[in-house]
Amino acid sequence: MNDHLDSVVRQVRDNDRFDNAIDVSLKRFKRNPKHDSAEYNSQYNEQMDTLQNMSAADWLRNRIEYLDNGRTSDSLRAQQAARDAALNDKYDELRDEGLSVEQAQQAAAEWLKGQAALHRLDGIAGGDVTDISRVGDTRINSSLGSQWRTRVGDIDTAIIDYVNANPGVDLNDVNINVILR
Repeated sequence: MNDHLDSVVRQVRDNDRFDNAIDVSLKRFKRNPKHDSAEYNSQYNEQMDTLQNMSAADWLRNRIEYLDNGRTSDSLRAQQAARDAALNDKYDELRDEGLSVEQAQQAAAEWLKGQAALHRLDGIAGGDVTDISRVGDTRINSSLGSQWRTRVGDIDTAIIDYVNANPGVDLNDVNINVILR
């Protein structure tokens, strides 16, 4: 029921977009059936929500930064800080469950091996490479990241076409409206 409600809320919100928006048609993302659907939806929705709620100016600035510099040392520091915080939180959780210090350290370290620091929107897709929300399933994160590689060109094209059709437009006042095909 929650998935259905989330879908309805998303449709209503998507229909109520700003008039000053760049429509971007993206190929749907595919979830590996072996991946947890709730975790996939959480990571996917966070990325789509971030993309649709950022200005085209922010997106363009982030995209150029990523193309010029890739993953920066600031990005790596942000990812490591998120992983360190998650490891400490998991350790505390396991200690609260009654595990010994050594058991909690070992179990937390093992758990962290399957976790990746999650950008609210992947850098390749125009996200801020230092904006980490949490850690999550590394397989899902890698799947989404690899799928962005074949989709981000559609955003690039839509932004370029919009700027060419609207010379002098202030991209700070323009949002991105994702339409899945």
